[in-house]
Amino acid sequence: MKRLWIFVIATAVVLGMFICPAYSDLVTLYPIADNHVSSKYFDRNHGNGTIYQNSLQVADATGWLEGIYMSFLKFDLTSIPNNSVITSANLTLYRNSGYPENHAPFSVSLYHVQNDVSVTESMTWNTKPVSSTEKLDSQSIHWPGIGGPGYFRTWNLLKTGGLWNYSSDLSDTGNLVSLCLSKDTTTLGGAVFWAKEIGNPTVMPKLSIAYQVVPVPPTLWLLGSGLIGLVGLRRKFKK
Repeated sequence: MKRLWIFVIATAVVLGMFICPAYSDLVTLYPIADNHVSSKYFDRNHGNGTIYQNSLQVADATGWLEGIYMSFLKFDLTSIPNNSVITSANLTLYRNSGYPENHAPFSVSLYHVQNDVSVTESMTWNTKPVSSTEKLDSQSIHWPGIGGPGYFRTWNLLKTGGLWNYSSDLSDTGNLVSLCLSKDTTTLGGAVFWAKEIGNPTVMPKLSIAYQVVPVPPTLWLLGSGLIGLVGLRRKFKK
């Protein structure tokens, strides 16, 4: 009987690999909501308002800037199966300008946001959600050249390994992931990126995700159960 069980389980696994093989795919997602908020204009809506709604700004400085600027983005993950293993996830933004010109290099970091509901087109500084304190990735921003205006910058959500619990986002209500971009230092300077409202997919914010779907375990158990039934019938007819 023990040998029979070993045979059934092994056969189920092998058949499962052919009937329900693992497959890989790559999706490009555009934000369903994006916005930037400012401590200087704490009650101003930059998402679907009339001021800077086409841009995502990141800054943290004294002087004429007088405030902190943070950007938020929300993406819909429903096109990715819940049991997927995400192998790469990269957020890409196009920097269209910055301030002031010839500013010193600074770093912009990416954080995960747990409260997806608060990331909206109408959010303000006063209603912004709290982001994680653990950064997923950082990118250098400078002027001119790569990292300056006219260049793409990309943040890797998996760089720190494990800080983004994508399984939770794939299975929670709405299947959403929300992200925050903020500046690491208080040196003079800020960066302006195109928001989704620009309407051009070439320069819009995008989240590129590569994933692999593995066979669902219940399917293998169904195969095994079927094989046990067939073996039982065979033994019955032999008798």
